[in-house]
Order: sequence, then C-alpha cells, then structure tokens
Amino acid sequence: MKSIDNIYSSLLRQILLNGVPVSPRGMDCKEIISHTTEIDMNYPKISVPEREIGWKFRVAEAAWILSGDNRLSTIGKYSKKIGDYSDDGKYFAGAYGPPFRDQLPYILRCLTTDKSSRQAVISIWRPRPYPSEDIPCTISLQFLLRHDVIHTVATMRSSDAWLGWPYDIYNFSCITAFIALHLNVDIGRLYLTAGSQHLYNEYLDKAHEIAEKTYWTEHQKLEWKGVTPDEFIENLWKTARR
Repeated sequence: MKSIDNIYSSLLRQILLNGVPVSPRGMDCKEIISHTTEIDMNYPKISVPEREIGWKFRVAEAAWILSGDNRLSTIGKYSKKIGDYSDDGKYFAGAYGPPFRDQLPYILRCLTTDKSSRQAVISIWRPRPYPSEDIPCTISLQFLLRHDVIHTVATMRSSDAWLGWPYDIYNFSCITAFIALHLNVDIGRLYLTAGSQHLYNEYLDKAHEIAEKTYWTEHQKLEWKGVTPDEFIENLWKTARR
C-alpha cells in the first residue's frame, strides 16, 4: 500500500511537472484541470516533515465540522490565519459544518433504506453565493456503501495542494468515519476530484523538496472505531486541546 506521504509527494510532483500557469484573482499558481487523487481513509494523516502540518488544527477542524459549528471563536485559537476568511469576524459563510449536520439525517436514512443507493450526497456549495472571503472549495460529498464499506467521492471546484489538500483528506475521512459509526460499517477509499488542483508559486520551492523524495514514514491510522459518534467528536477535541 502506497503511503499517504508518498501519495502527497506524487501529487506535488504531478503539478510541478504538468501544471499550467494561471492567475485567478491575480495570484500566480500552477494548475491541473480535473485531477483525482485516491487514498485509504483509514490512513489520512500526512506526516511529511517539510510540510509542517498543524496537527492540533487538523483534528480541531474535523471536530468543528462534525459539530456543525461555523463560529470563529471555537476554531480561531487553533489557527492564526483562519480569521482572515471570516467576513464579520464572528462566523464563516462557507463553513462545512452547518450543511453537513443539516443533511446528515438524510444521508443516514438514505443508506439505511437502500444500502446500494447512489443518492447519498451532501451539497456544500451554496447556490448563487454572495461575495465573501469564504466561498466553499468543496461542491459535494457522495457516500457509496458497498459490501459494508463506505467510500467517499469528494468533488471540489478548487483544491490547494499545499494549504488545503492535507487537511481536506483528513476532514473528509473523519466525516466518513462519523457516518460509518452511525451505520456500524467500515470506511474505505476517498476519491478527491478537483476542477482545479493547484499549487501557488510561493510554495513551489518547498514543494520541490517534497516531490523529489520517497518517504518511509509509518502509516498513521485514523482512530475512530469502538466509540459512539459523539465520543468520536469529543476525542478529536481532546486531542486538539493537548
């Protein structure tokens, strides 16, 4: 099994080699159009030293989303920059938590009624979004229950390979695990498809360091089994507060 660190290294290498220069909002980056990455959601924790993942923010953000929260006050302490995306300094217009919690009963009912359903989809994108610093990068999450294993298809309009991707794959894995706990099933593969998979120019040199390496780091498993859904959220918060 290819480790998540080497999947990440490969992703950066693909963008560096095949990415085309573009400048959305005047910000220079290299971009691949319609790119899909596949990972094992049991092992979504990137540990590449050069990337310096904020592990407290990683678990706090997952707990924040699963709690249905959109307040800056509950997540701001774990990131110095996240407040820049709040329009009013209090809430986030594009927070994933509220639409996730709002649509969760439908997802559980859908997969309980028909285990082979193709309709278990959560919409994150807001129709006709008004101008904001927090336009959702994710369009939808589709959950496919096959042979008692949930696979997730994440469709994103935009995926920042440096700032966002390492956290997104963890968040989507935690969301899937949370649903799996409700249904007493396992979690499987995440297929993250981005309309724009990109890397901003300011991170190109750092990305080169990672892209040129093969990593032999140990697989870090997502701890989610043997607890209730609420306990899973609380355990994430406890980890963030350590």
